[in-house]
Amino acid sequence: MMLIRPSNLLLATTLLVALPFTSAAAGGSTSTLEGQRTTSAPLQEGKRLYAQGRYDAALAELDQVRTGPNRSDPPFAEALLYSGLSALSLGRTEEAASWFIAALAVDPQATLPPGISPKAQAVWAEVHRDREDSTSREAVARRLVDTEISSGIADVDLGRADKAVGAFRRALARDFCAQLPGKVTPTTQSLWQTARDLEQGSALKSNKGWLICQLPGSDESQPERQ
Repeated sequence: MMLIRPSNLLLATTLLVALPFTSAAAGGSTSTLEGQRTTSAPLQEGKRLYAQGRYDAALAELDQVRTGPNRSDPPFAEALLYSGLSALSLGRTEEAASWFIAALAVDPQATLPPGISPKAQAVWAEVHRDREDSTSREAVARRLVDTEISSGIADVDLGRADKAVGAFRRALARDFCAQLPGKVTPTTQSLWQTARDLEQGSALKSNKGWLICQLPGSDESQPERQ
């Protein structure tokens, strides 16, 4: 079974970020219409070349769509998808997985066209499983953070300040960017800030990638969540 490595996720994100983007607002409705016209032809040509087995030529043609202005349009996601299929047909499985990940990031409802090879279906399915696993892990982590915050708030209400700070610190250790719910007492806010102050040093020194938000008074660069 082909494993989707973390590097694929980073590469897919890099591909999306690196591709030029022109806001429709900057050019008005005229530029949007022009963009739609200029993406349709190369997309169809890229798909035609792919069907003919001319995969390098297909990638070159699809590059005109990938570097176009309308990065949220369905043709953009479809170009990413066919880029993955073309790369896979050239034996570049890692690159193909990265294009598939990028396509799903643009359009989570994207599907493979009919008649695709079993290998392409397997890589696509693996990408989907990886996305689902990632979403599941994030959901579990979020629930743990929320549980600790709720526990801390309950401790405040019971007058157990030390336990409240401990619960808040455990939440912040998992996600330093976590926030209290909208309406809490001034005492809760004060104890939350105490926990943040205590955890800030650990968050700055952590190599676990928990810190993704700007720390008050910190000029250090922010590591990515892993």
